[in-house]
Amino acid sequence: MTDVLLFALGTVAYLFFMLLFDRWIWRIISQNFSGIKKNFFGLICFILEIIPMGSIYQFLFPVRSLRGLSAAGFWVMGFLIYFLISLLVLRLLQEILGVVLHEKRRFLTPRFQLYKLVVGASFSIAICCWGFWALQNPTVTSFDVGHEGKERMRVVALSDLHYSTVGGTLDLKKMVKKINELNPDIVLFAGDVLDDQVEWADKETFAEAVSLIKSSYGTYAIMGNHEHKYNTTEQMRVFYQGSGVELLCNQTKNIGGKLLLLGRDDYAVGGKNHSRMPISQILKGQNTDLPLLVLDHQPQDYRESEKDGALMQISGHTHNGQLWPGNLIVHSILKSRYQSPSNGIYCENNFTLAVTRGYGAWGFQMRTTGNAEILCANVAVP
Repeated sequence: MTDVLLFALGTVAYLFFMLLFDRWIWRIISQNFSGIKKNFFGLICFILEIIPMGSIYQFLFPVRSLRGLSAAGFWVMGFLIYFLISLLVLRLLQEILGVVLHEKRRFLTPRFQLYKLVVGASFSIAICCWGFWALQNPTVTSFDVGHEGKERMRVVALSDLHYSTVGGTLDLKKMVKKINELNPDIVLFAGDVLDDQVEWADKETFAEAVSLIKSSYGTYAIMGNHEHKYNTTEQMRVFYQGSGVELLCNQTKNIGGKLLLLGRDDYAVGGKNHSRMPISQILKGQNTDLPLLVLDHQPQDYRESEKDGALMQISGHTHNGQLWPGNLIVHSILKSRYQSPSNGIYCENNFTLAVTRGYGAWGFQMRTTGNAEILCANVAVP
């Protein structure tokens, strides 16, 4: 019921905003064009305003045939976001130049307003193209963890693939190749590998590609909020069959007698009411002399990992906002509500929190707050 209400409110708000925006755009078009040209440009603007509604079709009717329409909706919505931002910036520059040059009237002519639209649209298209490039060209963030140890174990971690939706236009073969190039000892998926229901995903393609990952001690995954929302633990275990990925749900795994890996159920499962299983309870009966690595999809409970003696926690979930200025909003929310970082590598005493931007994307097939990311941690082990 909550999802339906939010959808309804969001739709009404969007249509109201677009009505006001359309009136302003139509006035500029009418001042610069007439006849067929006027109607043509008006029709283009109307289509661009309606297409973003298609971005929700995938969630109302999750069938493959509608994913193209949904993808188009997110693309146009991304364009409109940066188009509006660019127009606000240009309006500010217009005011400044008008005051400095004492030529306010020059910047109010219909022709100048049209130029402003063209510049804003060009800027927005450039930003969207760059965002798509950033999604398709992941960077590797390497860092060292711990000081005491005879050797170092290479831990490669990815999060938020959001496989099977329009935002997750993943080249799985390319992803596996990049992972294998890092010569990992262990590979970790920190949740939201799958975006929606298991039956809507191409399980065979995923398993075929991911099974080619080469690591000394295997590949492990936890469930994120998206997977918990749409699937049971058993359904996710079935999804990972044949991929070589072992799912950890409030479980630990002894990694070659050198590292203790703990996979937590996501914060969405009882995090707010503190009912999800505490780390201390999961660790009962385990060899806690080994360095402890906690895999927890959302970062806000990292203090619990630190308190219970973890060497490192790896998280994702935030996407670093994915689209600017979303990173500023996400950072403010996590900082004010949970006193938690939202992106990057943070070290305190002998504890490290690593929050990745994620490898894939949700909805929008672009990232404008940093490239897709793979974490590569060199962990000191006995």
